Amino acid sequence: MLKKYLLNTSGNFGMMFAVCTTMLIGGIGVAIDTTGLTKHKASMQNLADMGALAASASSLTDEGEIEALAKETVSANNLRGLDLNTDVTFENEHIQVYVSTKYNPFILGFFGKKSLDVSAVSETPQKEDIPINISLVLDTTDSMEGANLTSMQSAVGKLVTAFKEMENDLRVAVVPFSDYVNVGMANRNANWMYVEADSSTTITPDCYMKQDRVCSGGYSTVTETRYRDGVPYEASWNTCNGWSDDGAPYNYCPAPYTSYQTWSGCAGSRDSNRHKEPRHNGKDIPGIMNETCGSEVLPLTSDMTAVANKIDELSTDGSTYLPAGLIWGWRMLDSKEPFDDLSNTEAKRQRALVLMTDGKNTLSLNQPKHNGSDETAANALTAELCESIKAENIQLYAVAYKFDGGDATAKSIVQQCATKPDMFFDAQNQAELESAFEDIGRALFTVRLTR
Repeated sequence: MLKKYLLNTSGNFGMMFAVCTTMLIGGIGVAIDTTGLTKHKASMQNLADMGALAASASSLTDEGEIEALAKETVSANNLRGLDLNTDVTFENEHIQVYVSTKYNPFILGFFGKKSLDVSAVSETPQKEDIPINISLVLDTTDSMEGANLTSMQSAVGKLVTAFKEMENDLRVAVVPFSDYVNVGMANRNANWMYVEADSSTTITPDCYMKQDRVCSGGYSTVTETRYRDGVPYEASWNTCNGWSDDGAPYNYCPAPYTSYQTWSGCAGSRDSNRHKEPRHNGKDIPGIMNETCGSEVLPLTSDMTAVANKIDELSTDGSTYLPAGLIWGWRMLDSKEPFDDLSNTEAKRQRALVLMTDGKNTLSLNQPKHNGSDETAANALTAELCESIKAENIQLYAVAYKFDGGDATAKSIVQQCATKPDMFFDAQNQAELESAFEDIGRALFTVRLTR
């Protein structure tokens, strides 16, 4: 009988089918409920993140009010109507938002798992007034004349208005630039400048034989394309078609005249690679005589009204030499001479430089002047200065505005100046320029989540 029993397999298939079906259903259940659990986990994390960000970004200081705001934010964004439990804790100047709920599995409940705990936590620094110094390096070359300058003043003016509303310990410097930077007449005798004395010389020209002429062939108009800071414009004038002598030659002695040597605040570049360094370190910066260079700089100040006034008074002059703006913008954010702002050494103080330009380098270094024509050398120096600035842990934002001629190389250099790709802005009109400066303003004060 035992042998017959062992040989009887008529019921084995039914038993095997029952076991395999149970295992298959269990496996499908695990897969379905794992997917659902993952979605619930993601929802909890999103809600925790939103609660923490709202709490940290608010201007509230009372912990009870901060907790209430975080919970309200989580509740308002609970679009799935989940049954949530939200806890907010404060520890080591950080805010933790903990969000949890129950997940009721579809299949695993048949196997004894009636509900599963799902939770997420998000942590962010509690808001504090992080001090920041900002250097606005603004193109005021001839190509910015008219509507371009007005657009820039409007865009930067709105940024300054936003600065006025910030609670942070904020200081702003303004560095207008063209071929040179105007460091201000008051710095003529600063121990980091070398400026020649103003002088005048009376010149008596030599006498020469002169014969007067008259235009006897009539006049015609000549028109040609000229360039102002790389931007073409049409120039027209009248020219004589033929001349006739008017009397016999005679001895002519021009009147003496006075030649003046004056300084208007323009700063040139030092030699021996010192033009790449922001600090004085005993090597004076040369003043450039008989040059004009627009509005003078405004060193770091917490007076936003003074900053706004400086923006309003900007005027255009000269051609583009980006290294001049960059080196002086960097100097505003350094703790040593020329400007000795020790706030730049404070442990928590951030530093940022905002470069705005509407075109490529049209001048290059010809020490101590900036009147060369080697665009390649100027571009290389621009790129090198940008890298040096970023190496000093200065956040560098770059704005290209209506970039001339679609010059891909020049635009790429400005783009690469930015610390990160999203810190470069390519604005083609006033609206985009204003949007760029609004984005920069938000970025300077963005609170980022930490986990």
